[in-house]
Amino acid sequence: MARACVADHRFSYGRRSAYQHYAYTNHLLAIASRGSFAERLAAVLPCYWIYWEVGKELKRRGSRDADYQRWIDQYSGEEYG
Repeated sequence: MARACVADHRFSYGRRSAYQHYAYTNHLLAIASRGSFAERLAAVLPCYWIYWEVGKELKRRGSRDADYQRWIDQYSGEEYG
């Protein structure tokens, strides 16, 4: 019974998540095709900015997991920021 509840929760989250990703992507495409340079920059900059900030913070902490550390290295590097 508990297993079914977990599966149902994951399914409902997946559907909601897929819709949110679609809506966000659709918003970015609309801005990219019809917006000014400033509007396009304002639409994408927060995503890059937060990944860089999170990457820099995680770089200070490090990770024993090699895959995770590669992610940290990529998003904390000067090339990304």
